[in-house]
Order: sequence, then structure tokens, then C-alpha cells
Amino acid sequence: MDEGPQHADDMLGRLEAGEHDHDAEWAQDWTMGVDWKSLTFPAVLPLTIDRGESARETRTQYFVLVDEKEVALHNLVSLRLALGFQLVQEDVHAKQSYTLSMGDTVHVIRDFPKDDQLEVCIFSSNVLPPACPFEYSYRFRAPDGPVFESSRCRFELNRPDSLSWSNVDNSYLCYGSSSKETAPLVPWELVARLHLEETEKEAWHSRYLREVAECRFWRSRFFLLPAIHAATKRISEGCSHCDIYRAEGTSPFEWESFVRFADTVNSIRRSSARSRSSTANRRPAHKERLSVEAGDDALLSALWDAVGFPLTGAGTCLISYEAVQWLREHVDDADPLELLQRWVSETRLRLVSCPSATGFRHGYFVYGTEPRAPDRPLLEAYFGKPSDQLRVLEFPEGTFLLHSHCFSPPSAFELQLCWLSADSALINDMLQGWARRASALGLHLVPVPCAPFLWPGQSDPLRGPLRIPLSFPAEKAFLVASLAKFGFVCDSGQNEDHLVHVTGAAFVHVSGELLWWWNFMLGRRWRSSNTGDDAMWDRLLADVRAFFHDDAGRLHEAWSTWSGASRDVLAHMSSTLHL
Repeated sequence: MDEGPQHADDMLGRLEAGEHDHDAEWAQDWTMGVDWKSLTFPAVLPLTIDRGESARETRTQYFVLVDEKEVALHNLVSLRLALGFQLVQEDVHAKQSYTLSMGDTVHVIRDFPKDDQLEVCIFSSNVLPPACPFEYSYRFRAPDGPVFESSRCRFELNRPDSLSWSNVDNSYLCYGSSSKETAPLVPWELVARLHLEETEKEAWHSRYLREVAECRFWRSRFFLLPAIHAATKRISEGCSHCDIYRAEGTSPFEWESFVRFADTVNSIRRSSARSRSSTANRRPAHKERLSVEAGDDALLSALWDAVGFPLTGAGTCLISYEAVQWLREHVDDADPLELLQRWVSETRLRLVSCPSATGFRHGYFVYGTEPRAPDRPLLEAYFGKPSDQLRVLEFPEGTFLLHSHCFSPPSAFELQLCWLSADSALINDMLQGWARRASALGLHLVPVPCAPFLWPGQSDPLRGPLRIPLSFPAEKAFLVASLAKFGFVCDSGQNEDHLVHVTGAAFVHVSGELLWWWNFMLGRRWRSSNTGDDAMWDRLLADVRAFFHDDAGRLHEAWSTWSGASRDVLAHMSSTLHL
């Protein structure tokens, strides 16, 4: 082994002399003196460097490896592959031409290097094939279902030439760019749910193309739910009854936890001291309490010192919820909302995402002092009443995030990613990072179907609902209150009939009977102690069925307790009105 370095020097000398590797015959006892420990232990290298090429060196000594036109060509091919086209195998060396087909429709995409152009030729058959839709009926017994039920499916042709490909391609090439001439590309069925600023509506709808929205988007939908670990663990360990979530002292979403989770989505980095301390524990630097008589300048200075943080591109900013909490706890004789509204009206505070906004927004909204936009769009949400509206944000690499317009505990908070073509590894890393952060904050992120509530006859039987009959008719409010004890909360919309379990394992629709759907998106990769396991879910379904079947008189007992409490509330309201 001691001769290793000498042999290495000899080899280097032979290479410098012009001798090649294939001229040297390898011998068994020939070693190169490799330090094997350096291969088994990763090296820690600095993240920064103090040397960089100047603009002149970049222009004169470097060349660009990636051709933007070649990237555009590949994007157009990827779009068609995502929509169901197949790539026709031709000469593998002909990199400047691609032929794709779907049935009798053929697209040829060519690159003309000399003209700096891309050409898309579309060939469609002169004779349209007959539609001939085919329907198939069958009976199927779904898992956990008591009987065989009738099901039906319909087969029909998918015609790709129904799209306006010129509009689709031009919009897709601008998709994900900073161009102001394009609008976010989201599925057409979600357009009606978008929440837009008044200044955005007319321009946004004029740029939006229905043809593009009707493309087949890749979509991933998630719910942010409270992590009720104690009750879920008791059920997993064999608790006799599952209506223990409220009895366990279930708390709604923590506002502070949501603020920290939104910071992660927005890539906001705070100092370690502020990230460790909660809003309730923050104090101004001078320790004493303040009064409105101190003046706006003194109050704002103390507020910025307490809850301000730097945001790339927008300067020093604050979160509206944290500002309200700090003023409420540290300023005497002041209405925080009224005070903040006045500062917004006087342009002492400006909404970063919409500097022209005149009203103060309570929730997770980022405010600054200057009308400067951040480097990336921000997740923002009101705190209050649930809303079915969604806000849309453009993320890196042409991915769009749609999220609930309002955060209203204990309802689920919806996050939905949409993309036509994106780096799957990048999206996976981003989602896993969000999931880890949520878990550390007492929340958990679970995947859910884009359409979880599919009625009988509208879906395949595996995704159809299970019917849970009631032993006697009851008010909807009573049913919702009873299901809350089993751990069900409202989903992200305003419809109180739609419920989701805090584990994310099941959905329930409340009507004359209960309709139950399993969440088949919750695979092993997303399971944890907060979601439970198959045995826990089966135990939950069995106990819900037993409860509403009135086994051991549990339903009648709960009805008597609930109706008595309702009468007491009505009597108290009546006496108050008479007074």
C-alpha cells in the first residue's frame, strides 16, 4: 500500500508523455493508493464561494448548453404525451422532428434551426369514425358493502381534434413564464371557484382560454387537518367506542400552527429566536406596555421590532394575524382592527400582494411599508367563515397551487396542485417538505380525491358510497354534532353536509341517511400515527354503523342529551329577548 502514491505519480507521468490507458496492462498488485474512508464518508463542502465569473468572462469564455427552442420543442411533445398521444418510433437520430398519433389524428412537430422556428402540422382523417358509444351494465359488491349493486360504465371515443391546438400550444409555451399576457392554467371546472381581486377579474378572464383549461391536467389535492393523535391511538389500541374525539378535548386548528405552515409554503425564513417563540410570548424591546397616546410612530416602531421579518423583494413585512395579536396584548385602550385599518388607509401599511387594497385583511396576509412585490406569489387566507372559493398561485416550473380562500378551524384547509408538465422529483420534494412541517406543528397533510363525493351511479363501484341507515329520522344538526364526536369535521367548502375524518381516511355526506366513502388516496406512504391503519378504520366504520343503528340505545341517549341542550339554549335566548 505504501507504493500506491508512487504508482499514481508514474501513471500521471505516462499520461503527460502521451501514453494512453489502453497501452498499460493492468496487474493485480497494482494499486492507486485510494483512501477508501473518503468514499464511505460524505465530504462537507461550503455552500458559498467568494469567486465568480464576470459578465465579460461569461460572454467570452462560456457557451450555453441548453437551447430554449429545443426545450420548447420537448415541451410541446410532452404536452401531447400527457394528453394521450403516442410517439411514433422513427429514426432515433432525427432529433429535430417528432411524430405523434392518437387514433386517426397525427401531429408532426419539426424544428428548423436555420429559421429559428417550430412547425406543428396536424393531420386529421377526412372520414370521421362513428361515435358508437357503448354502455356496459353489471352488478358488483364493493368492500364493506352489504349487497350487490347495479353499476354502469360508458365507453366513447376521445377526439383530440376538438381542441384549438394553436391556442393550446401558444399558451403552453408561455405557461409558467413571467409573461403578463398569459393567465394561470387551471382545470376548467375550478375556474368558477377562483377568488380574484377586482383589478384582476376583467384582465384575467380576457386572457383565459377555455381550450387550454379543458386539457388533461395532472392534479394532486390535499387536506390540511388537525392531528388528534391521542384519540386515534386509543381507537387503534381497541377502544370499545369511537365517539371519543370531543371527549378527548379536541382543539381546533391552532392559528399559530397555520401561520408557521404558511411560512413554509411561502419560503419565509425568520430568525431562530422569533421562530421558536410564539406570538403570545413576544414582547417589545422596551418591556413596558404601550398606550395609543404614545402615537402612531412609536406603536408602529414597536410593532415592527416585535413581529417584523425580511421578505425577499418586499423588504420588511409582517403577518396581519400576528399584528392583531400583538396589539391586543401589548397596547392598552386600543382596537387592533380599527388601528390597523387606519394605518392601511394612510398607506403606512400596504398589502404586499395587492398594494392598492384599501381594507385591512385579518388572517394570513403579508403587509409591508413599500409597494414592492415579492419574488414569488404568496399563500394568503382570511381567518373566519368557510368559503368554497380558491386562490391561485403560480409556482416554479409552471406548477399552480390552488388553496382555500379562508382558513376556518376545525374545517379542512384545501391545497391543490395543477400542472401540465413539471419535474416530478421537484413536486415530490416540495410536498414531502410540507408534510414534515405540518407534522411538526400538530397538523398533518393527507392526499384526497379531487372529487371525493361521488353519488351512486356516477362512479365505479369501488369508489361508490356505503349507505349507513338511521334507526329513526333526526335533524341534520344533530347528525353533524354526533359525527363530530367520531372525529368528523367539515371539508374545505361551505357545504356543512360534507364531512371528512380528522385522519383523512373517510368522507361522509349527511342526508336522510349517511353516505360513507373511503379515501383510497391514503396509501402507505402517507400513513402515520395521525392517520391510523386499516384495523382502526374498520373499527371506526363498525362503531359508526352500530351507533346510528341505535345499538344499546346509544343514539336515543345522544338525541335526548342534544335535544335537551338545544331547548336550554332556546329558552336562554328567549329570556334574553324579553329582558
